[in-house]
Amino acid sequence: MTIAIESNEANAEETRLTAVICSSMRFVKAAVRITACAIVPMLFATQSVNADTSNRIQPKRQMAAPSGAVELCSRYAWACATSSGGAKISSLQIPAVQKINRRINQSVRSVPDQRQYRTKDVWALPTRTGGDCEDYALAKKLKLVQMGYAPEELLIATVVHKKLGPHAVLVIRTEQGDYVLDNLTNRVLLWKETNYFFVQMQNPQNPKQWVGVFLG
Repeated sequence: MTIAIESNEANAEETRLTAVICSSMRFVKAAVRITACAIVPMLFATQSVNADTSNRIQPKRQMAAPSGAVELCSRYAWACATSSGGAKISSLQIPAVQKINRRINQSVRSVPDQRQYRTKDVWALPTRTGGDCEDYALAKKLKLVQMGYAPEELLIATVVHKKLGPHAVLVIRTEQGDYVLDNLTNRVLLWKETNYFFVQMQNPQNPKQWVGVFLG
């Protein structure tokens, strides 16, 4: 009986998360959204194994970019660049990265796109007015790129919080795993230690592209 109850609760949670994920893709082309929503339940079957065995977020398959990120590479070349000589971030540098995370979190005012741009999804650096979640992520990525870190190790990701809904963060890749810079907290945590379900992120091999990850 207990097993059945736990199974039903797990299935209900998967159904709810699938609905939230599909809703977060409402601005993606219909054909892409339908395909992505169809494969989410299948990916739930493997996500728990991957989550337990790897500190790295493992891409599942190539996907279309979020609607707000479609023009990101043309707007900011550094946001989608790769480099042969950029420095890798080591776990020893996490305290310095945490300071950057905190500084940008404190210096940028949280302002929804609808209020600032009169539209729902604009990915841009914060303005004097402020910015929303992906704008914070872009500001942090730019700062780290300016410090000489490899842009392909700094990946913007879309996530879903079980209570708060769709969100965006910056993932930094280190030899000990993928850490998350988030405008909702000044802490820098391994991706597995967050309360997020990871949906998409920039492709580590080619940040101009996006991949589905479906982990959390």
